[in-house]
Amino acid sequence: MSEGSISSSRTCHCGLAPRQFTSKTPANPGRKFRKCANRDKSCGYWKWDDDDFSDGAVIAINQLRLELEAAKGSINVLNMTLDQVKIERDGLKEKVEAWEAMKNFEANKAMKLEEKVLKLKMGIIMLCALIVGFEFAAMTK
Repeated sequence: MSEGSISSSRTCHCGLAPRQFTSKTPANPGRKFRKCANRDKSCGYWKWDDDDFSDGAVIAINQLRLELEAAKGSINVLNMTLDQVKIERDGLKEKVEAWEAMKNFEANKAMKLEEKVLKLKMGIIMLCALIVGFEFAAMTK
């Protein structure tokens, strides 16, 4: 229960102005009450601040408070779910980046292999030309 202000409009049995508190119990969440301000020797004074409301109004107020708390809980669940989706999205982005890096690495490797194959083809063509040239030269002698 949280401590609030001191009111002079009411007095407790010791003649002191009672302190206002807010209930944090599940049965009365957010409901204001007053109790004796004397911490050393309390006179036992205690009263709901909303006693002036009808029982139906108090029930409706408490129901609305409970619905508000439930809505806050739902929002927290949605935020948690949204956070989980963001975490998963970030993980997937990292995987895509890793795959793109791997694809680029493999593409570079393939280009280098193609260059080597082209050089080997050129070497083979030149070797064939030399052999044909030597054969021609040998035949013409």
